Amino acid sequence: MPVAVAMSSGVDSSVAALLLKRSGSPIFGITMVLHEKHAQAARHAAQICRFFGAEHHVFDFTAEFEHCVLSPYWQTYRKGRTPNPCVPCNAKMKFGLLFEKARALGAQSMATGHYACLSPSHRGEVPRILRPASDLPDETYFLYAIDPKIRSSLLFPLGGKSKDEVRALAKDAGLDSWSRPSSKDTCFPELARQGMRACRWSVFDEKGHFLGRSRTLSRVTVGQRKGLGLPLGEKMFVLRVDPLLAKLVVGPQERLYARRLRAVDVIWSSGGAPGIPLQVEAKARYNQVVASATVEVEDVGQVMVSFAEPQRALTPGQSVVFYRNRELLGGGVIESVMNGSEG
Repeated sequence: MPVAVAMSSGVDSSVAALLLKRSGSPIFGITMVLHEKHAQAARHAAQICRFFGAEHHVFDFTAEFEHCVLSPYWQTYRKGRTPNPCVPCNAKMKFGLLFEKARALGAQSMATGHYACLSPSHRGEVPRILRPASDLPDETYFLYAIDPKIRSSLLFPLGGKSKDEVRALAKDAGLDSWSRPSSKDTCFPELARQGMRACRWSVFDEKGHFLGRSRTLSRVTVGQRKGLGLPLGEKMFVLRVDPLLAKLVVGPQERLYARRLRAVDVIWSSGGAPGIPLQVEAKARYNQVVASATVEVEDVGQVMVSFAEPQRALTPGQSVVFYRNRELLGGGVIESVMNGSEG
């Protein structure tokens, strides 16, 4: 049976298809259109599929994307949180609706251009998602919420490869995508700009002293320093955001660090919480390195995470993701951050 390759116009999915083709797997391409900016990408994906002599199928998920991802994305911002839309987009769109379309077209498996690894499966065991080696690209942070039941039908051909290696493979094969920027994260920057508006923020320090008014865009996040448009005389960073009151609290960089957070909507890759308290490696932003932490269950789908060392800019709305060695254990959405004795 053929393998469906989730195709964009980028180099990663192109090389995923290339590697499968070279291994002798029959392939076809599937592309999801989430907004009008994706139309050109779909045409490029079709060209890449023709290069491989493979069929290409396009699915318009614009309405579903608006309902499942984009609308919650803005609702979260309006609550003063900074969401990570790639997590629900992967779970509900690419590994949800698109995966269902792949199976309906007769695919045995679906491959993507994510930099992630899968463990060998034995005796029908569901494979585990693994982080690549520490010096290689790792996108497992975005995959914790996908349905464990479909992991046996997934392929990540780029796991264990570097970006330079992937571009070199594309160039040597004559794929014009070798020099094209990565297609990842193309769903949101443009759409985010469409949803932003100018906002007149009242800016305070932590003691409640009024520092002035900042006219900037409505999308402000914890840890931000640039773009506030307010001369503060020293390096000050956003510590808290209250969009209902149009209020920002700023302070020095050291006040961005905290050890503890509460996470909700926690999903475990095994289907249930491992033995608790659980010693893990965790990361609370995609571009952070993993750090030692302890996870304790507070309620169904809710945990308290205590880091061994203070972490910078732990931000409500972002995801915190848990690992043991290289294995992806699960993750959740940061609900609140505790400083000092707060609980």
